[in-house]
Amino acid sequence: MSTTTQLQLLQNIVELEKGKPPIETPYIGPEAERYLTPDFLRSRDTTEPNHALHGPNAVRVLDGETIILWDGSNAGEVLRARDGMLASTMMRVNPNSEFDTGYFYYALKFWENYLKSQTAGSGIPHVDREIVGSLSILKIKKTEQVKIAEILSTVDEAINRTELMIAKQQRIKTGLKLKLLTSGVDEDGYFRTEDTHEFKNSPLGRIPVEWKVCHLSELADVRVSNVDKKIDRVEKSIKLCNYMDVYPNEYVTASIDFMAATASKSEISRFGIQAGDVIITKDSETPDDIGVSSVVTETIDSLVCGYHLALIRLRNADVDPTYLAKQISSAPVSRYYTMNANGSTRFGISVGTIEDTWILVAPNLEQIKITEIFSTVDAMIENSESLIAKLQQVKTGLMQDLLTGRVRVTHL
Repeated sequence: MSTTTQLQLLQNIVELEKGKPPIETPYIGPEAERYLTPDFLRSRDTTEPNHALHGPNAVRVLDGETIILWDGSNAGEVLRARDGMLASTMMRVNPNSEFDTGYFYYALKFWENYLKSQTAGSGIPHVDREIVGSLSILKIKKTEQVKIAEILSTVDEAINRTELMIAKQQRIKTGLKLKLLTSGVDEDGYFRTEDTHEFKNSPLGRIPVEWKVCHLSELADVRVSNVDKKIDRVEKSIKLCNYMDVYPNEYVTASIDFMAATASKSEISRFGIQAGDVIITKDSETPDDIGVSSVVTETIDSLVCGYHLALIRLRNADVDPTYLAKQISSAPVSRYYTMNANGSTRFGISVGTIEDTWILVAPNLEQIKITEIFSTVDAMIENSESLIAKLQQVKTGLMQDLLTGRVRVTHL
């Protein structure tokens, strides 16, 4: 290692200062101060800050300083501070004047996964001071530190801008859902309104005269699955589509890592999944998570619908499966399922409740237009998420190179 670089133990170069609990939070009043939370620091621009009434020993931090989450499930996470009061679960890590603030943040962030893996405690996990003190970071000329921080900050800014774009795209999608699934678009692609088009009354409120309302049972067969992951009633090996294969995914595709299981011939016959099926969550720990829908885009060999799910198979060729899934995920249907969910620790809805779901049915060509609009927005979101993944890879590679001295940054 050259004479201009050397590893420094944190115990020799930092001061640690733990946050203190406030007198009251949330608090609105003349003495209210911004109270830092992990969500606020992670999101930077998309989460509103909390405010609190400070205690006599409040620890205040400045924008850009380095914080470690000291206690809790995310103990060991390294965050960049914003002006405000430090929470009692956080520790400020202040380096001496030989280190640039931005460079020091990234140098400690480099150790984040290790810190998380070393948290201790039988109840609430917490970071060990000695472990923090034993970490080492590279000391280089301050001008080079500043340049490294600028490079990594540029990537972080690109990630942040992309995250804001995704949030905006998600808001657009939510707004489109409200319009498209209740009033649709006309033959020229314009949103319908009661000022420009004819509407009529329905059990779900005012809808375009071209639309109809019917129960789900008039359109499709509903099958509530009882197939689970047991492998001791063997007849045939299968892939099991589970709750977590549906809940986070609007589309069921072959790229999902399905669980291996077995099922009887009758279970496979009744609950085997095919392209064009719609699968929904029929029970969950909270009523709001019931009725989450996903469309099966392709036939996947030996895939069977699992427990906690309902399989919906269309009989009516005039209804597009993607359109149906969107309608099931609409606000009126979600409210209906929430109101009819039963249970104490886990909530669920019956087959009858699902079959009685009111569905708004637009003309077939209009359904296709609606799903195409959603597909366009989904593609935008997917591209943005793919860009974030690439930027994260770039950042990881840069941190490996620049923070270890493997690649040096010169004045050029």
